[in-house]
Amino acid sequence: MEPSAAAKARTVVTRFVTAWAHPRWPRTKWLAQVTADATAELAADLETTDPRNVPATTVVSVTAESATDTDATFLVVTDGARLRVVARSSGGRSKVASLEAVRRTGPLTPSSPSSPGTPSGTSS
Repeated sequence: MEPSAAAKARTVVTRFVTAWAHPRWPRTKWLAQVTADATAELAADLETTDPRNVPATTVVSVTAESATDTDATFLVVTDGARLRVVARSSGGRSKVASLEAVRRTGPLTPSSPSSPGTPSGTSS
């Protein structure tokens, strides 16, 4: 992925996770916001997610991990979860293709280190 495409992918990932991290939004608003930056496959998986189960409210950091010609992978840290997010570029546009919870190396909260707001089957 070219540097400008990777920068666009980072913007899309940040916007997506910022919307995802709104567990108090009404479900219809939450779904509209997250699916706007998701691939069709991920959008379908997100249909089964209850935003009240999303364990985050704020994006803390977005760090590029790797990139190929079509995909860029980012580690996104929120106030409640760490996520590995893959953005896929096609036709000059990036969309989030997957997100998965990443175990923390230290304690976060008394809750489980996995993310109940992450739809199953969306990891790459």
